[in-house]
Amino acid sequence: MHTQATDLSVPTQNQTLFIVYSIYRVGIAVILLVLFFTTGLGSQSASLFLFTSALYLTCNVVILALFLRNWQPGANALLIVITSDIVLLQLAAWASGIVQSGLGVLMVVSVAAGSIFLKRNQVLLVPSFATITLLVNMSIGLLQQRVGTNDIVASGWLGISFFVTSITVRYLTARLQASELIAERESANAKKLEQLNSLVIERMQTGIAVLNHQSEIVLCNNSGRKLLGASTNPSNKPLNKINTNVANAFTQWRKSSNLDGHNSFDNESPAIQSYASGPTIRLIFIRLEENDVDSDFLMFIDDISKIQQHAQQLKLASLGQLTASIAHEIRNPLGAASHAAQLLEESSNNEEDKKLTRIISQQAARCSTIINSVLMVSRGNTSSIKRLDIANWLPDFLDTYQIGKQCNIELELPSELNVSFDVNQLGQILTNLLDNGIRYSAAATGEESIKLRGAADSNGLPYLDIIDFGDGVNDADIEHLFEPFFTTETTGSGLGLYICRELCEANQARISYVSHFQHSTNQKNANDRHCFRINFAHPDRKTFDVAQSIQSYDNGSSPDEIVSRSTNTNKEI
Repeated sequence: MHTQATDLSVPTQNQTLFIVYSIYRVGIAVILLVLFFTTGLGSQSASLFLFTSALYLTCNVVILALFLRNWQPGANALLIVITSDIVLLQLAAWASGIVQSGLGVLMVVSVAAGSIFLKRNQVLLVPSFATITLLVNMSIGLLQQRVGTNDIVASGWLGISFFVTSITVRYLTARLQASELIAERESANAKKLEQLNSLVIERMQTGIAVLNHQSEIVLCNNSGRKLLGASTNPSNKPLNKINTNVANAFTQWRKSSNLDGHNSFDNESPAIQSYASGPTIRLIFIRLEENDVDSDFLMFIDDISKIQQHAQQLKLASLGQLTASIAHEIRNPLGAASHAAQLLEESSNNEEDKKLTRIISQQAARCSTIINSVLMVSRGNTSSIKRLDIANWLPDFLDTYQIGKQCNIELELPSELNVSFDVNQLGQILTNLLDNGIRYSAAATGEESIKLRGAADSNGLPYLDIIDFGDGVNDADIEHLFEPFFTTETTGSGLGLYICRELCEANQARISYVSHFQHSTNQKNANDRHCFRINFAHPDRKTFDVAQSIQSYDNGSSPDEIVSRSTNTNKEI
């Protein structure tokens, strides 16, 4: 580690330090000149001292100007600069008294600078050169009887200090450079890790948001923005301005957490609908710092539609065998009863008896229809989900649907609307909804008409509205629309909308009755009335292998194992 640090091209890494050192040298030169004119420093050879100080100042000013213009000297150029420092300082010391003036101490700084700036193989050149020039100075002083024995001893200690300073500074410089390398490497790794974390968080299916104590969103990833229904970046905006349902849940959690003092993953909210026609979500709140009133909060937003899809497929798989066996047992006596009623009707001449037998036949047929519907749901035919452009698919489907029917179907679609769905199951859902809508439109207006409108919401998720011109659904009945066996007709089985909902959930979609377009004055203005809406999942969203899950269930795997395996297999980031 140290070898790498010391072998670096130091000049490119210490530009600021070069400038500081040059300013120091300029300052020393100026001080020498000031002392020469004020205190008589350099009196032993005034002309030599003045010339040396002026030359020292001039060279340092030039070098400082070069450094300020981003000069990048090589190691040899730096060696020349530092040795010239030593030579000029030795001349100034000779002109002032080698030991008495104390100018020799300034060479210690030059030696230390050489240990910092020069390469490892040049480090000892500077203290060696400084010691040699000092010995030459002292030798000449002895010959001229300008120095005494005490001066020789002091110069010896000064020479030793040159080597001690060089070795010490070089060691510390190597340690600092090694630490700098480690810090830079750790900083680069931390930056990469931060970028990776940001990328992972942004691509996670789970929404993550950071809230401050004022319930303002500090940070939010892409999934969080979609699940909150935020059309723009919600950062630094109050949560209640983005999503009132989530804001209410957060407020209730804060009240309850303040009461019981808990702060764990067990403190999650019940499943709520994020926004109108939005996904069903579950929220988990975490206080980042315990017992801190001004602490930030971490909010996890889970879209539980996939969990519901898993549960739905498992439910269909578990009911399949049971309902098949029950239907088989019921069909046989039901068929016998129906056949007996037909024979009784044919053999009887009593009109009252015929009327009763017709009722028996009709109700038997209705029971048979219910059995077929239950089987259709419980068998849970494997969903073959694929990407589908319903803008191109719907016209062909409607052409087939309208064969033999006298109905008017208006279509309002963009040029392209991609969804992720099983084609056969989508056709089954639309057939059921179209049949109902046309029937109710005819009853209210006398015309068999209906409208299909497709688009994408503010989050880019596709939806399809099935709009009829009937009287709509009573407010009291809306919450029961998709319950099995619920019907407002005497002849219906009450399973049509239930089947639609089950098939939608199997394809990670949602079907709902939109009734917020009320009190329209125009009977045919469908945009101002009501409709059934299918909210599709994102067309690129993955789904787990239904067939494999059902097969695993039949082979004895537990539901938890199936859900875990399905989640791990198709986990999205």
